[in-house]
Amino acid sequence: MKRLSNDQKTFLILNLVLFAGALVYPIYHYWVFHFNTPFSHCFLKEWFGIYCPLCGGTRCLYELLHFRILSALSYNAYVVFAVALFLVWDVATLIGFLRGRKCFFRIPKWVYVFLTVLLFLFFALRTVLLFAYGIDPIGDLS
Repeated sequence: MKRLSNDQKTFLILNLVLFAGALVYPIYHYWVFHFNTPFSHCFLKEWFGIYCPLCGGTRCLYELLHFRILSALSYNAYVVFAVALFLVWDVATLIGFLRGRKCFFRIPKWVYVFLTVLLFLFFALRTVLLFAYGIDPIGDLS
């Protein structure tokens, strides 16, 4: 049997951890929404009456795990986009893994810049929609 490289081992461990996290996530979701925890509150929402860029992310992930894409988009479109981008990267990495490539984790710097800019644009758009047009897709502030 062929020995796995360190990158291949890291890739497998990362995917096992993410799979285990997906299995445990419903417990976390229940805990956050049924008990008063520090993770249950967003200081931007409570202090300033606006959503932070990741508000609705927990509910979005819950909906994604149940394959309710449209509902997930209404909670947080940025998280849906980031998860989709990660899945594309993960599948491409898996294909490389199966073909025996040595290195997997090279993500170009522009991807990080793009995701950061997109995060700020999403935050600005959601804030403008809330204050200028009264559109509250999550429904926590209405």
